[in-house]
Amino acid sequence: YHQQLELLHDHSAARVVVSLDADFLGGGPFWLRYARQWSTRRDPEAGGMNRLYCAESMPSVTGSMAEHRLPVPSSQVPRVGLQLAAEVMTLMPHTSLPPAQAALFAAWRAHDQPWVRAAARDLVAAQGSGLLVVGDRQPAALHILAHVLNRVLGNMGRTVWTIPCALVVPRNKMELAELSLEMGKRKTQTLRILEGNPRV
Repeated sequence: YHQQLELLHDHSAARVVVSLDADFLGGGPFWLRYARQWSTRRDPEAGGMNRLYCAESMPSVTGSMAEHRLPVPSSQVPRVGLQLAAEVMTLMPHTSLPPAQAALFAAWRAHDQPWVRAAARDLVAAQGSGLLVVGDRQPAALHILAHVLNRVLGNMGRTVWTIPCALVVPRNKMELAELSLEMGKRKTQTLRILEGNPRV
């Protein structure tokens, strides 16, 4: 049995945020909290301001607030993520990788992509106070890669946390067919459905 986890971010602790097709300032879970946290680090009189990099497939609230925005087709965002990972690993030589993986990352280095190089450089410089966020439209592999990078960069437990997913159904979940049988036998006296439609 594997426990499903959900990621929480603390933008108030992040000096550098890299968004890969994630409009965390304009919608999605916790967006109001994230927008408020992120804005606390945008006051130049309060000290050093945070820096936002955004690679996105269409204009968004987050992209409009970014110092460095990279317009890219949605299908190419994972490629940007791989290039970013390759650049980060190159800038962190103390991170031990098997030779095959090291060669793979070296092959993905983006020599012709200033956005990737600048984002990687700032993430590495802000170890422990950086944050890499991936949008819901992107594939699971990119989310996994971002999680690995956040861990390698020391962001876990500082700007990123995992909590048990609130949407996980308990292991003793009753399937709809089983519930129908129970109701047909009149073994179920009361059924409450909260914000859901079991027929969909």
